[in-house]
Amino acid sequence: MPHSSGGGSHGGGSHGGSHGSRGSSGFSSRPYPGARRYRYMHHGRPRYVYSRSDPSKAASPLRFLLILVYIPFLAAIVVPIKSGINSYRNLTTPATDQIIIDDQADLLGNTDKLEKSLEKFQKKTNITPAVISVDFSKTLESDSVNTNSNTLENLAMSEYLQRFPGDEMHWLIAYTADPEDPINFYFEGIQGDYTDPVITEAVANSFNSDLYKELERSYAARPADSIAAVFDSTTDIVKKPSAKILLSNSVPMLFYLAFILFHAYIMIFSGRKYKNAVLDEETVPTANAASGTQTASERASSNAVTCTSCGSMFPKTSLKCTVCGAFNPILTGKADSTSYQASSFDTSQTTYSAQPEPSFSDSSHGMMPDAYADTKLCPSCGAQYSASEGKCPICGAR
Repeated sequence: MPHSSGGGSHGGGSHGGSHGSRGSSGFSSRPYPGARRYRYMHHGRPRYVYSRSDPSKAASPLRFLLILVYIPFLAAIVVPIKSGINSYRNLTTPATDQIIIDDQADLLGNTDKLEKSLEKFQKKTNITPAVISVDFSKTLESDSVNTNSNTLENLAMSEYLQRFPGDEMHWLIAYTADPEDPINFYFEGIQGDYTDPVITEAVANSFNSDLYKELERSYAARPADSIAAVFDSTTDIVKKPSAKILLSNSVPMLFYLAFILFHAYIMIFSGRKYKNAVLDEETVPTANAASGTQTASERASSNAVTCTSCGSMFPKTSLKCTVCGAFNPILTGKADSTSYQASSFDTSQTTYSAQPEPSFSDSSHGMMPDAYADTKLCPSCGAQYSASEGKCPICGAR
């Protein structure tokens, strides 16, 4: 559908004018608070995912109803891309090349220069220009000259549709003026949709501004020459139709299209790989397949010792509890690790030196060890450990 490319006007006896313008799924490969571990098969191999809800239900067919949400976004992107492709195709092979100059209101004057300028413009852009004059009396509405510009736009649109039905490759300039006061002029441009890549908003605004100034400078004495001069300057700045213009207009739309399709895939199809997921009861595969599986709690028990002071778990090979600093009862041979005061001992040919027992300081919650101030609870095996270690010393989870 053709549309206005803007226009301008000049009231008689005064200076003034108007110019046209134009979620998250909750799935994670790592444990997090409140999540449970599920096992699923992916390319024939077991995989694990952590989620607060059953991931197998995420593949419900009802999720495909979300496609309805994306349809308006896809339409808003596909339509401009299709229009750009059609524009490029028609700009390279225009349907008609007949230039029209119709001075039906006898206002333009000599049109020889204008004809040459229009031919030059058409040769570079493949857009067929047309210039017509309109009887000033037809633009009057309810005896109010303030409506002339709007009325001329309607008349210009009607002329375009009658002269070029179904054609989006023309640029029509309609001109009118008061015969008794030529400086009281109006003009309006109508362009086909396929001309948009060449007659951009910037080009149209520049044309309207230059034509307004040229007509004002010459007191609209020779409108045809003024229009010819502006077409010449416009021909110099417009870009010749090329695939580069098509790409410059289509690339942003293609980027948005890729983003929408990616987002739709994540929201609708990403959960399908979990459709056969089952609750793993926190079992983890072992390095030796012959030994079967081992629960996280069993693995923690085999590699850790429970502190008799604070009750947290820490590695068997550690001399002291990683939370409160109490001595390891296995290495010291004392059931009450807090009472061990030996200065040194030898275990497994390794010499250890006793460290000062943890100090106590006042806090808002009463007397408590300083070491408790920076502890974390492992979401995988339940062991407590110092946050400065970065990961659980029992199971390696972060």
